[in-house]
Amino acid sequence: MSKKIGDIQTELNVEESSKQLLAHQIHIGYGGSDLDNWLEAEEILRNKKSFSQELVTMA
Repeated sequence: MSKKIGDIQTELNVEESSKQLLAHQIHIGYGGSDLDNWLEAEEILRNKKSFSQELVTMA
C-alpha cells in the first residue's frame, strides 16, 4: 500500500518535532552548539529507525 501525501507530510512533521525535542534535550544535558546537537539528534533518530526496521524484518 502506498502512502498518501498527507501521511508523508505528517510523518515528516513528527520526525522534525522529535529531532527538535531531542536536540534541545542534548543541549540542556551536555551543552554544545546548536548544529552539533541537531546532528547528534539526527544520528540517534536514524539509528533508532534503522534498528526498528531490522526488528520488523526479523519477525
